[in-house]
Amino acid sequence: LTPIKRDARVLATRLIEQSSLLEKGEPSVYKLSTTEDNDKNRCCQRFIFGNNEEKHLNKVIVIFGATGSDTITVLNSMINYVLGVEWEDNYRFKLVTEEKSCSQDTNKSLTVYEINYQAGLKILYNLTIICIPEIGEFSTKVCAVGELKLKVQRDFLHTLQSIEKIDAFCIVVSAFYDHFTKTQGDFIHSIISKVEKPTADNMVLLVTSADALNKKRMHLICRT
Repeated sequence: LTPIKRDARVLATRLIEQSSLLEKGEPSVYKLSTTEDNDKNRCCQRFIFGNNEEKHLNKVIVIFGATGSDTITVLNSMINYVLGVEWEDNYRFKLVTEEKSCSQDTNKSLTVYEINYQAGLKILYNLTIICIPEIGEFSTKVCAVGELKLKVQRDFLHTLQSIEKIDAFCIVVSAFYDHFTKTQGDFIHSIISKVEKPTADNMVLLVTSADALNKKRMHLICRT
């Protein structure tokens, strides 16, 4: 094994011991242990993975999940990549479960996950993931669409005050989408307009169930 892979295996072994077993099998699935920040003054739910003992470069990703896009799977895929999990490994990790998904707290519209660097990670920096809820689904639980849009924008701006820059803005859609609704499109544009132009240029379209996607659908999504 290379030193990098060896460190990843050591980290995985330690995390398995510290995690909760969700599903035993091939592969077995473990829920990573995170610490929740219970600061009532924050406008977002904040979960911390790992200890921030040393100063490291921090990169920030904003994720917006459209209805039916399965954002949870994208988040968990990201964390498995970061942890160096490979296809042939007999274990997988979950950062987020269906019971603890984005926007679970109806008083806080955003969810932030902070991944602190530790030996064995595939990245050499801390990673902050800001998860923005899908407006349509969340609004039925909390308030009207217009009111929620203002709340999310306000909470997003408040969260940005503690962040130097956003490195990527990811929009997660299902492969079966061929357009955004007007509400979704307006909301995405309203959020992007709050950040500086260099950040807006770092937009990434993440597509789940990609085997069903064709170039025509991709073109239609990007146009909206």
